[in-house]
Amino acid sequence: MPSKNTLGLGALFAALILARAQDVTPPAPIHQVEPEWGAELSKGYLEDRTQVEMIMALPQWRFRPGKKDGHAAAFSVSIKVPVRRAIDPDIERSFGLHRFVLSREADAIKAGAEMDAAGAAQVQQSLAVDPKNINLRTTLLAYYANAKMPNKEELRKARLEQIAWLVQNAPESHLMTSPLSQINAQGDPLPDPSGYAQVRELWLQQVSSNPDNAGILAGAADFLKIADPEKAVELRIAAENKNPNVASWVGEYYALAALGVTGLNLQRGLPASATDKMPETPFAQRARSTLTSTNDASLLMVGLATVTIAGKSLAKAGHLPAGYAEFCDALLNKAKQLQPAITTSCDTTGPVPENNALTRIRVGSDMQAASLIRKVQPAYPAEAKSRHIQGTVQFTAIIDKEGKIATLTLNEGALALYESARDAVRQWLYIPTLVDGRPVEVVTQIDVNFNLTR
Repeated sequence: MPSKNTLGLGALFAALILARAQDVTPPAPIHQVEPEWGAELSKGYLEDRTQVEMIMALPQWRFRPGKKDGHAAAFSVSIKVPVRRAIDPDIERSFGLHRFVLSREADAIKAGAEMDAAGAAQVQQSLAVDPKNINLRTTLLAYYANAKMPNKEELRKARLEQIAWLVQNAPESHLMTSPLSQINAQGDPLPDPSGYAQVRELWLQQVSSNPDNAGILAGAADFLKIADPEKAVELRIAAENKNPNVASWVGEYYALAALGVTGLNLQRGLPASATDKMPETPFAQRARSTLTSTNDASLLMVGLATVTIAGKSLAKAGHLPAGYAEFCDALLNKAKQLQPAITTSCDTTGPVPENNALTRIRVGSDMQAASLIRKVQPAYPAEAKSRHIQGTVQFTAIIDKEGKIATLTLNEGALALYESARDAVRQWLYIPTLVDGRPVEVVTQIDVNFNLTR
């Protein structure tokens, strides 16, 4: 029986095979084997599509040979294979609204949250001397998020100035996917429709100039997810090749749109306002229909977790939309068809989860890399080197509370490089990640690069 994290080669040949040469006849499959997942992974499971690359050498053919110039030839091909993971309580807890733990900016955020007007004025003076200092801008955004300025119009203008500068000059900063950089178009707190429109245009300009930049696509999508969720979904899907787990974001966007969320808390990113009843716009209807009918467990679990967390947050703010209970129950019933042991509840009377209650968070690869304290370089496989195979092997990793690698799931990369990359990464060690002083597990992406010139 496969393990809980299983690389299945069934449906392997259903994917498009891309021959990396012109005027050639690519190899064709002649033998296909479907995986046997066993009872555990035949009903309640999550499935991701993993892109891998392999070299088909002549002695290892299980294909009808490809040809080039009339002669048999070996080929490099890209394929996508299914990966199934059992749904367990740990995985269930990892879904939901993405939490923003900006470790490198923690001191700047704390300083901003505790700062008074005089301190903010001093930071502004320092920023005039050092305009590229993102830490100073982070401090100011944290100060503004606490809404200590009595003049709301002045507060809107001050936030807009910082956010617009960041979009224009540092759009790939992970700060741009945090609530500190969010502008609510119409809902509380601090609605600023004109400021939102201005920054929206800046983001779309960045996307137009950098259509293949996954970091910019992600920042733009997160900014647009409340006021323009349809565009946000489009941008996330456009970055799918760089982020194979796109469902974890699309499910969140669908859920927020389905509920009619209009504003986010600028400190934690939790829903703070919504329409009186769930909207009937075409996209909102499509979002509800998709979530309640999907067989994509990742999409469903993210949607359900987002809806339940949003329900508690909106109920506490007095903005729970009519129709919430029915929608949440429909999602929960659908999820239990996949996994009856799911513990999620649609009860809105409980407390909104606090950061110190978290046991696992998702962290961007760049930010997590800054915490790496032991890195073992993989050996370059001799066969891969002889065949001039190079590139990146990408994993989704769970790092435990002690900073050790707990699990690795292959996202994409050459199979000839996979084992070497896996064996090396398993030995990596990170500084433990703390949230409010408590260690948490981290879900992140790890890239291992193999370059023949190194």
